[in-house]
Amino acid sequence: MARTEADTADVAMLKTALERTAEESGGPPLFGPAHLNGAGDLSSAHYTFWTVSADGAACRWVPVVQYGIASAGATPPELEWVGA
Repeated sequence: MARTEADTADVAMLKTALERTAEESGGPPLFGPAHLNGAGDLSSAHYTFWTVSADGAACRWVPVVQYGIASAGATPPELEWVGA
């Protein structure tokens, strides 16, 4: 989205477009805006790691472990095992 909006390969303009796109993305009913830190990474995030598990003759995605970073600069908590 940022690349389309900026319509350029100029790094400074792409960075500005990325920051604007991140702030405008989502919305409260969905996820809310994506706040970025100075490095351009998410300043808070929730991560879930998944695996594929056999379920009879079929396969399905199963969450295995998760952790979240609640605020900018916070140390991630210990991993929480959730399945599989």
